[in-house]
Amino acid sequence: MRPLVRTGESFQVPDLIKTDTIFGQNGLQILGTGVHGAWGPWTVGSEFLCRFTPDAFTGGLPNPDGSLPPGVQAVGSLFFWGYYAEVLCF
Repeated sequence: MRPLVRTGESFQVPDLIKTDTIFGQNGLQILGTGVHGAWGPWTVGSEFLCRFTPDAFTGGLPNPDGSLPPGVQAVGSLFFWGYYAEVLCF
């Protein structure tokens, strides 16, 4: 499991970016792709991950009528992405 990519909070994973808890009325979309290979002693790999949350909120969700209760703030649509590449000689 990759807890830094998945939705939700965990006391075992440090917050890398202070975003508070992000809620989305319309769900979220996660996309990831990667390529890895090994040739003799060489191993290479890379991965790209992104997360899109449309109409996101912090502090809770809006009321059923669309109004925002105290403490709830609309933050718009959020898009986070990241990638890595690595080379290993073993």
